[in-house]
Formats: sequence, C-alpha cells, structure tokens
Amino acid sequence: MTHHRPGEAMLLAESALRSARSLAERGRDDEAEVLCREGLTELPGPPTPETDRLCVELLELLLLLTEPRWSRSPEFRSANPVERWAADAEAAATRIGDLQLRIRAASVAGRVLHRTQGVEAALAVQQRAVELARQSGDAVVQFLTLSAYGRELTKRDLRAGLAVLLEAEKRAKASPEITGSRSSVLRGAFRRTELEIGVGEFDAGYLGIAKSRLEFAVARLRGEPESARLLPIGLNHLAQVQLAAGLWDPAADTLTEAAGLGDGAPDPWHAYNLALFGRLRVELGDLAAGVHVLESAWAETGRTPSVTVATLVCNLYAEGLLVTAGRRADVLGAAEELLAANLERCQRAAMVRSEVTAHSLLARLHLALDELPQAQAASTAAVELYARRGPLPTVRGEEILYWHAEVQRRSGRFDAAVETLARARQLVRTKAGSLDPELREFYLAVPLNQRVAAPMDGVAEGMGSI
Repeated sequence: MTHHRPGEAMLLAESALRSARSLAERGRDDEAEVLCREGLTELPGPPTPETDRLCVELLELLLLLTEPRWSRSPEFRSANPVERWAADAEAAATRIGDLQLRIRAASVAGRVLHRTQGVEAALAVQQRAVELARQSGDAVVQFLTLSAYGRELTKRDLRAGLAVLLEAEKRAKASPEITGSRSSVLRGAFRRTELEIGVGEFDAGYLGIAKSRLEFAVARLRGEPESARLLPIGLNHLAQVQLAAGLWDPAADTLTEAAGLGDGAPDPWHAYNLALFGRLRVELGDLAAGVHVLESAWAETGRTPSVTVATLVCNLYAEGLLVTAGRRADVLGAAEELLAANLERCQRAAMVRSEVTAHSLLARLHLALDELPQAQAASTAAVELYARRGPLPTVRGEEILYWHAEVQRRSGRFDAAVETLARARQLVRTKAGSLDPELREFYLAVPLNQRVAAPMDGVAEGMGSI
C-alpha cells in the first residue's frame, strides 16, 4: 500500500468518493464499489470531523452498493464486514453530531442488522432513523429511511408498514430529485418501494389494487436493464397475486419467465419462484412433475444463505407432499419431518408468517391421519398466532381459518366451526369485492375459495352469491 501525507490522502479519498458517486449514478456499481474501498484505505487517522464525514459517506455508499449481495456466509462476511462498516459509520456520524449523517448512518445500519440479525434487531434502529429524518428537510434521506423502515415493518405489522411505504412513495413522487435521479441506489429504492406496496396491498386483501400496481411495476422493470436484480422479486409478487386470483395461465407464464432469469448460481428468489411454479403444477393436477419441481426448489434453497426464503419454500414443498400423499404414510412422514424442522427454523429466525403456515399445514396432516387432538393443537397454534400478528405477508387468512373450521367440525365443535367459517368467508368477500366482475369469477373458482363458500357438512349452509 502506498503511503501519502494526510493532506494528499484526504484529497485522494475525496476524489474516490466523487468518482464512485458518479459511477453509481450511471449504473456502474462494481467500479464504484472498488473506488469506495480505495477511498477508505486512504483516510488518514486519527479521526477528525473532516475524515469522519468522509468515512460516513464512503461507508454508506459502499454498503448500499453491496446490499444486493449481502449474505451470512463466512466467505462473504470475511471480505465484506458489513456490521463493522455500519457500526463505524454510526460512530463517525455521532462524533460529528451532524443530524443528516446520523440519519443516513442509522438507516443503513438498520438494513444491515435486518440481514444479519433479523427483523426485530433492525426495527428499533430504523425507527430511530425515521424519527431523525422527520426533523430534517432532506427529501432523499426521508424517502430512503421511510422506505427501509416500511419494508421491515410490514413483516411485523402489515398495515402500519404499508402506511409507511405509501408515505415514502408520496414523498418520492413529490421530489424531482428522486424521481429524476439517475442514481441506481435511489432508483432501486423507489422501484423496490413500488413492489413492496403492491405485494403489501395483496397481503392486506386488496387483490385488484395489487394486481394493477404489480403489473405496472413489472412492466417497467422489464424495460430497465439497470433494475434487472429486482425483476425476479417483482415477478414473484405478481405471481402470488395471480395464483391467489386463480389466473393459472398468466401465473404459469410469469413463473416461467422468472425461472429463466439468473446465471445458474443458487439464488433465493429463483428458488422461491421455482417452488411457486411447482406448487402451481400440483394445483393443476400434474402431481409428479410438480413435486419434482418442488424438490429442485428445496435443494436450491439449501445452497443459499436466505433463512427467510427457506421457511417459505419448505412450507410450499411440504404442502405439495401433503396434497399428493393421500394416506401414504411415507409421504406424510416426509412432510411431517419438513414441517417440524421448519417450525424450529421459523422460531429461531422470528419468521412468524411462515410459522403460522407451518402450524396450519401440520394440522392438515394430522387431519389426514385422523389424529384429531394433534390437529386441534396445531391449528389452534396457527389461529392464535395469526390473531395476534395478522394480517401477515404470504399468509392467506381465509385458508388458515377454513382448515381450523374443518378441525373444529371434525372434533364435534360445531358452533365454533360456524363462527370460524364465517370469518373465512368474510375475508373471501373482501378480496372478491376488490376485483372487477371478470377477475372475481376466476378468484371464486379457486379451489380453496370454493371450499370456503360451499356448505360445510352438518355445520353451515353455502355462502351464496357475493
């Protein structure tokens, strides 16, 4: 390493930051990352207000540039100590006492903590960043902090998180500095916010709004090569809406497109999209092929570092086995092993949404084996957790409630089953009401929705027209 005098080193570090920002604005993220690393090595010590300011700005940009690759793998963290970078940025910002820098450092630290330690660890830091940002007049900082906080808050409180994301979108649209920016960081954050709002509307039960938003967002991503990394996410969210609405052919097209993306390396979003495609094949009656695709998705998931996606794909795989098993003890046993392991995984990672689904699937499995006490215990755990934390991303409340009503009916608790089924039907009504008449027909033809609407033997009459 070449040693420079402090004044020369500062000039070199400042030049590296300017050039890195310029490259990032033109979408040349790899070159920008190299310059950020070089700039950090040039910073002279001990810290001064000038070096601290430069340190925060270089670390912030470096973290934002590397965010798409953040991983818990030892290899990545050895070369990219993101937690240390985030802590150094916060420490430097605190020493200066600059409000704007403190906000920016806290915001990026929250994103790092989410990836490395989970949602709960990140939320407190991100909320602090938002509170500081509201005191500032910086539209860019306010947008970035609100967007990051909203994305994580939806995982704990869907409605509150969605409200934060909508506020972030509103502020961004009112700021030409954001909407007209060529920065890949800003554009990526804005596009990701649009996607999260779309899937948030879906998770909140507004299928029509979600479908329109996500179709528009995905069409725009297809036309932006610099946003290619977000396209698998957008296609995933759109496919979830299409599947829930009973749009089987469009969902198959969406997931086929998603499966064709990537470079062949294991990728969590590729695995998740593959699992959704496998589950669709099972739903359409192509059982053996569907389970084979699910097996491939699960195997790919095991080669990625994403615990979040692992919990989702595991549930999809287990459900596929459950649907195809009939009363075959070997297949049901394999599904039970998957679900038992996934419950532990969910609880360790605080993945409440996947935990609810895993409990409900376990209840269905016990029903198939006529093990009513175990089915009651698992289904009650699912419903109670959903009642405390719902609505939740990826969780269809009507499905959780329908199977709970079925457990109650099979257990002779007919009054309770009537009440639970009524709650499931209300969710179906709400979602159907968000769709235009043509889409509503597809939605109501989904097998789950038909079961919810149909008479329940000895318990309830049919749902009637909507």
